[in-house]
Amino acid sequence: MDDLVSGLEEELMAGGGRWIADFNESERDYRLEDVTFDACVRGDTRIKEFGLFSRAMSSFLLPGYHVACYVTLRGTLTQDFLKKCLHIIRRKNETDGVTWSWLVLIVKETPRDEVVRLVESFSDKDLGLVLYDSSSASLSSSQNRLGERMRSYVKSWSKKSRH
Repeated sequence: MDDLVSGLEEELMAGGGRWIADFNESERDYRLEDVTFDACVRGDTRIKEFGLFSRAMSSFLLPGYHVACYVTLRGTLTQDFLKKCLHIIRRKNETDGVTWSWLVLIVKETPRDEVVRLVESFSDKDLGLVLYDSSSASLSSSQNRLGERMRSYVKSWSKKSRH
């Protein structure tokens, strides 16, 4: 199961998630307060590759938002743990000046309906949630722009990882 986290982390860092952000920094077993995430991948929204003209346009036209993606692998997921993670990530975003962040939750057992409802009803515009149930390959996400963008990415990544 840890290979799911590694695969997602590597895919984001290798540029597969570039349409989400330019992720350029990764840390395993990332601890925030009393929660340890399996991975934290950070970067920003400025394009650093492509041609000189694209980089120049990016630096003048695109905001340089700091972004972070937290990934955690759990056997089961409780509503209390999810709320705790959200609270901790919000505080970290304020402290570090992170504009957008994502929380990708990979679970081994089918989550309870209340947890799925919490993910799907989450509406914070600066934090996207994705819940991937590896036992059934089902995917849920927050219905905000960030959740939908990461959902599309995780959906394509999960299909690759199953082959």
